Amino acid sequence: ITRKCAKCKKAIEIDVDDIRDVIYFNKLYYHKDCFVNMAQQKATSKRGKPQMWQDALRNVVKLESDTRKMLEHFVARDELNVHLLNNYNITMIPTRFWQIIADLELGKYKGKHCKPVDIRVLCGCWKWGQRKLNEISQYNTSHNKGPTDDNARLMYDLTILIGKIPNYLAYK
Repeated sequence: ITRKCAKCKKAIEIDVDDIRDVIYFNKLYYHKDCFVNMAQQKATSKRGKPQMWQDALRNVVKLESDTRKMLEHFVARDELNVHLLNNYNITMIPTRFWQIIADLELGKYKGKHCKPVDIRVLCGCWKWGQRKLNEISQYNTSHNKGPTDDNARLMYDLTILIGKIPNYLAYK
């Protein structure tokens, strides 16, 4: 992944397997060193919001950790999106699907509380279970059961996988 540093304007090359030395702050990306230097200057300034920058300096480690989590989430979501587009006859993933995923991450499913499900876990589970999901789809098609198109099948398969997450975690 490549982003542009808001301070030095140079490219930030982000290795998705080892995300470090990047900070996302106020909807902008920074090299960690650029961010610290800029924050130190702005924290001592009498203009702007010096208190905000002082707080940012005190929390650089947390900001870097939050950035890593956000980017890992972004990568996992993109990976899941690509996997689904490659395995289902659909042109785009429905918005409703992503809403359900967001609810799952918050620990809600169909309006009820559940254990939160990280998108990385769901992505791994989907890849792990795709062969079996395809077998279920073939069986349903040959017996005139189940979903009639791949948009409906996507939601159907999600429901199946949610029940199989404990099995996947035990396998993993």
